[in-house]
Amino acid sequence: MGTTKTTITNCSMKITQIRSQNSCSICGKTPVTRKFREEYYCANCYAQWFKKKTCKSCGQLKRIHRDGEFCLECERLTDCVRCGKEAGTFNVGIVTNYGAVCSSCVRYFREEQMCSECGNMTRDRYRSPITKESICLSCYRRYTFATCKNCSRYRKIHNQEKQLCKKCDEQLLSTCPKCKAEMASGYGNICPDCARRTLLFNMIRLNVHIFRNKAVKTAYKKFIFWYMQKCGISVVLHKGSDFMRFFIDCDDIWQKIPDYAELVTHFKPNGLRANLTVLRWLLDTNQVVVDEALKDDLAEMQRIQSLFNKLKESVPCIASYYKLLQRRYDDGKTSLKSVRLALQPAIDLISSQAVTDYPTQEQLNHYLSEKTGQIAAITGFINHLKSVYHCKLDIDRKLIQQMKAKRLKKRYSQRLVELYKQTELTTAEQMDLLSVVLYSLHGIEIKKTKFDVIVLIDGVAYYRDNMKDYFLPQDIYLRIKPQF
Repeated sequence: MGTTKTTITNCSMKITQIRSQNSCSICGKTPVTRKFREEYYCANCYAQWFKKKTCKSCGQLKRIHRDGEFCLECERLTDCVRCGKEAGTFNVGIVTNYGAVCSSCVRYFREEQMCSECGNMTRDRYRSPITKESICLSCYRRYTFATCKNCSRYRKIHNQEKQLCKKCDEQLLSTCPKCKAEMASGYGNICPDCARRTLLFNMIRLNVHIFRNKAVKTAYKKFIFWYMQKCGISVVLHKGSDFMRFFIDCDDIWQKIPDYAELVTHFKPNGLRANLTVLRWLLDTNQVVVDEALKDDLAEMQRIQSLFNKLKESVPCIASYYKLLQRRYDDGKTSLKSVRLALQPAIDLISSQAVTDYPTQEQLNHYLSEKTGQIAAITGFINHLKSVYHCKLDIDRKLIQQMKAKRLKKRYSQRLVELYKQTELTTAEQMDLLSVVLYSLHGIEIKKTKFDVIVLIDGVAYYRDNMKDYFLPQDIYLRIKPQF
């Protein structure tokens, strides 16, 4: 046993000396017969320091510390000095110089010590069943806690051989008082199924109080029971509250569950998609019928609104073009999808080129050189600008292709320099290098190259595409050779 230097405070006296652990705080002898306020006393020192006196609180003749006035029993009958629990309502864990401390607050009056296994500082100290050293709660649990093989609960193991908790070791099976079915004794008062059902009914009862109308309350209960039959109680407990927003909106707006037209108009297709489980319930119970045409039209209207949101401010040429498209739609000459497809390149041109009034020829050429596939779709907008705003705009396909080729050549050249500077290339970078070389040497654009179409003819590498062979330099082949 080692020795520690301890400062002993006996009411008003302080005694400092070297003593062994759990020995008398006064003389250092063992054994110890009394502990008082974190200090230890042998039989001789106890008789010297604790004299028989009359306690000022209870009036009885008892052994009291020479500088004290109250007996130990009366000192224990005080409120907890930390949490304030009333005297007599808690188990006293320790009596300090400040007063009694309940068993829950005792840990806060201990000094932190280092765990002998993990090295963390902790106030919760336990004795290791193997090394017999002081360890923290986490390390202690590794030795004493495990999952019970009978009830599958993580608890302190009572039977190490069978790995059973105390309740299951005493009695493996018991009867659930609610459903009368057999269950593992470690489950507690009721079986897991009854516990989940109780939680479900409590959730329904609490959520129903949110709604004001009886029709919505009934609908919510029916939905929960339908959902339970489809997915089980556990899923409903986990996700049942996610659909409250839908029923709250129905309760506030319609005071019932409306038809599909009102639902899709208010929630929009994306909103109904977020409440897809509720919509499936409405369809399964034949409460609504989906109108596909209305659904598609509203989806297109939402996409058109998203296109207009890209514009920072209103642009007159876009507004007049949209009115023209609306008139065609009202006359039955076009569909909402065609309106959206015609607006998309027009708004993209205005937003990407930062056009404030109407685009110039240079801005149009620059846009189409980046997005050649939009030439046909943007033709209607260009014709509208010519007829209404008298803009001199033309779509020169040959010039656009030249601008595109020039831009691609510059981009591929820069990329080729970047890849050549790298000593090691990833698989994606090797494919990128192959694509850059094919465009730089042969003018073909292959975005997704393949290694398995590279062939060697008389020791020379070629890339085969559409039955044509394209020469590859030796250094390029050596860079991608590890792929084979």
